[in-house]
Amino acid sequence: MNYLGTLLNSFNQKYSFTIKEEEEIQDYSSKFRLYKGRKSDKDISVFMMDLKRNSQLACLGANAYKKTKSIKFPSIISFVDGVQEDDKIILCTEYVTPLSRNLLDSSNDVLLWGLYAIGKSVEFLSKQGIIHGNLNIASVFVTKSGEWKLSGLEYSATSVDEFIQMMPNNDLHLPRGTYSITRAK
Repeated sequence: MNYLGTLLNSFNQKYSFTIKEEEEIQDYSSKFRLYKGRKSDKDISVFMMDLKRNSQLACLGANAYKKTKSIKFPSIISFVDGVQEDDKIILCTEYVTPLSRNLLDSSNDVLLWGLYAIGKSVEFLSKQGIIHGNLNIASVFVTKSGEWKLSGLEYSATSVDEFIQMMPNNDLHLPRGTYSITRAK
C-alpha cells in the first residue's frame, strides 16, 4: 500500500468520518488539501492542513476551523465535523467541488445567481464585522445541487491589523492603521 493509502487508513480508524481520495485542484490558493470523504453514509468534503510541513500555518488553520464551525449562512460552506491536533487540522464540510471545475459549463443565469449568493455572503460577513481576506475563485465551491458556497476563511479577520498579523511572512504590504472596516447597511 502506498504512503497516502496508509495515512488515510490510519485516519479512517481514528475519526467519525472516513477520508477517501484527494481531489485534484488546479489554481487552489488555500493552505488546505481537499479530499472526498464520508460520514454517516453521506458524502462530505474534507479539507486537511498538514502542520508538520509548515507549523507557521497553525494560526491560519485554527482561524479557518473556528470561523467555518461558527459562521452559519446559507451561502457559506457548512461545517459537518472536524479535528484540531498538534500536527493537523481537518475540516469536514458538506460535499462541494471547486467552482473552477464547474465554471465553463455554467449558463449566464447560473453565473449571475452564484455571484449574487457570494455577494450576499460577503455582505453578511461585513455586517458581522468580518473581512473575508481571501476572496477569489479558489474560495468558492459548488454543492451537488449547484449552489455556490463561500469558503477559504483562514484569512478572515475582524480588523485589518488582525488580518496583517495572520499573513505568513508578512506577505501583505499595507501600511498599518490606515484602513478600517465599513459595515454594510
